Amino acid sequence: MATSGPDLLVAAYQVLADAEQDEAFGRLHQLRVDQQAGTDTDMARYVRSLRRVAEELGRTPTSDDYREVQPRLVAAGESVESFSRLYRFFGNWARAREALDLSETTTPRRIEARFRSRKLGKVWRYDENDLRDALARATAHYGYPPSTTEFDWWREREFELARATGQPEPHLPSVSPCRRKYKEWELALLHFGYSEEEVERRLTTKNSIIRKGHDPDSWLPVGLPMAVIGADTPAGVTLDHGQVAQVRTAYDRLPRRSRHVLTVRLGLAAEPLTLKKASEPLGLSLDRIRQLQVQAVESIVDAVVSDVSSDRSSLRDAVQAALRAMAVASET
Repeated sequence: MATSGPDLLVAAYQVLADAEQDEAFGRLHQLRVDQQAGTDTDMARYVRSLRRVAEELGRTPTSDDYREVQPRLVAAGESVESFSRLYRFFGNWARAREALDLSETTTPRRIEARFRSRKLGKVWRYDENDLRDALARATAHYGYPPSTTEFDWWREREFELARATGQPEPHLPSVSPCRRKYKEWELALLHFGYSEEEVERRLTTKNSIIRKGHDPDSWLPVGLPMAVIGADTPAGVTLDHGQVAQVRTAYDRLPRRSRHVLTVRLGLAAEPLTLKKASEPLGLSLDRIRQLQVQAVESIVDAVVSDVSSDRSSLRDAVQAALRAMAVASET
């Protein structure tokens, strides 16, 4: 039988003197380090992006933090992976955060190997009762049969709650088993006993707020916090008096729904909420809440901006700071 390369290497290593063995080991180790350093793996890029955002914040980022900070770093010329690509790579935010924590003490290759071995060792299988139970729990949370995106948000929330309370992560199926078995999400809902009316009502409720000519404010639940912007210009605001007046006027002209989103997302005379918590009373997706927030801020910036050469990024920060400083009450 032919002798393998590693066997030959070990045999040669054993005949060396102690000092030569130390030198040989050091040189082999350095060669391996150099080789790995020359190959930038996907894991290394995503971990580096996570660490850069964490460095910018001075703490471990949440998914919302990453979405907010990453565009600013990219605009400044830095190479930081987008949230959508990072999320697709890790599969969920919990795994991304775990990789960030592990990067403090180990290399990206070892993190990758750890995740790979965990995936290979995974033997959990979900039967129909598991799928029915998970869907029922998600439905109870939302008050209606969820979309696939909403189901994923609920599932991640359950994982977060388990970790926060020191409990083991629950075995919860993703949407994939349902799609594989029933082909379409709506067919899965019908199979598990939800009526056609419930499925249709879910879709109608989501789409009714964006139909042409529909007033989204007429759909708002009662009792939502809505900041009132005061008439005075507080100290510390970097905008001039004319710009402050424009901010106030532009804010007052926003639909009530947009003012509510700014109130809870920016913390205007109310506790700032995550996208998830802000979305629940409105029945909107996280992406839609984020879109409403961005559109509302940009419309106020448009009212303040003096010319096309203005630094919109700095002005955007100044407008949001002014709104926080000028919010004196919250009406409902």
